[in-house]
Amino acid sequence: ARLAACDTLAALSALVVEQGGRAALFGDGNPAARVMVVGDMPSADDSAAGRLFAGPAGQLLDRMLAAIGRDRADTYLVNLLAAPTAGGRAPDAAAIAAALPVVRRHIALVRPHAVLLLGGVTAAALLGVESGIARLRGKWQTLTIDDQAIPALPSFAPAYLLAQPAHKALAWHDLQLFRSALAAHAAAS
Repeated sequence: ARLAACDTLAALSALVVEQGGRAALFGDGNPAARVMVVGDMPSADDSAAGRLFAGPAGQLLDRMLAAIGRDRADTYLVNLLAAPTAGGRAPDAAAIAAALPVVRRHIALVRPHAVLLLGGVTAAALLGVESGIARLRGKWQTLTIDDQAIPALPSFAPAYLLAQPAHKALAWHDLQLFRSALAAHAAAS
């Protein structure tokens, strides 16, 4: 009931902080841009810097966005989980289940034209599937939230790409698909 009552990003951020998240890690960028990037969870670098997608993974994400003509000023960045897990481990099913309604509300409030889902945990949770990111990436999906059918494109997380640089070419393909969809939307508007 409290979550449904959050009708602004500020109200949702306050609720997340009450539940143990940090306001600085709630979102980064411009929610009015209506282009969202959703990652798995804040990293230790994010916690230390006080902003999402910091450190080497954040620098790679910034370069990825720049390669398709975007940056944090015209993109809104959020994570599935509002706080890092202990030891930076992958979140368990209970943590994902607790976070899912919050991130879905977050997306509903922003009403994005398109969402880039970075990482297998995020893609599987938001799309309600059990497939891994290797099977999901590069294929447009529909993310249904409230009355919205939002185009969503799963791809690899920047941290994964740092560990597995051979997959950067696949991620580049995904980014080109994302850029094309954004351009088509802009042309139709």
